[in-house]
Amino acid sequence: MRLSNWFICFLIGSVFCFNSCSLIEPQEDDLHARITLDPDISKGVSGEVSGDGGNEVRILRWTNPETTATLNLELVPGTDGNIIVRVHDAERMEVLKRYWSLEDADGAFVISGVSAGGASGLWSVSISLSNFEGDGSYAVINGN
Repeated sequence: MRLSNWFICFLIGSVFCFNSCSLIEPQEDDLHARITLDPDISKGVSGEVSGDGGNEVRILRWTNPETTATLNLELVPGTDGNIIVRVHDAERMEVLKRYWSLEDADGAFVISGVSAGGASGLWSVSISLSNFEGDGSYAVINGN
């Protein structure tokens, strides 16, 4: 009699567990964001950004013989998201930082800027997408 009681408890517990697991909402892991890099980085870095609500961070490096860099970002935003772009010179000094919230964006737009002066050499750009919905392209090139 005792063994059958344990078996019934196990059976009821298993049914409850499997039924409750099916009620779990899908995770946000289904959301994606992507930052690509074009193969030719002789004059800077360029590529594309896209997302359907996900997050992504990418740091890209290139050799900049100049003391400045120019940023160009063209976006067709979705309904939400943020993008942060930071450019650092060869001495790791931040020479350009841009932050955009796409919540209020209406249609395609272009953002551009020239960095402050910095040390030539190995530069880096950090691109951060959070809750990013949209598509676009970016380029950070040597000089102004």
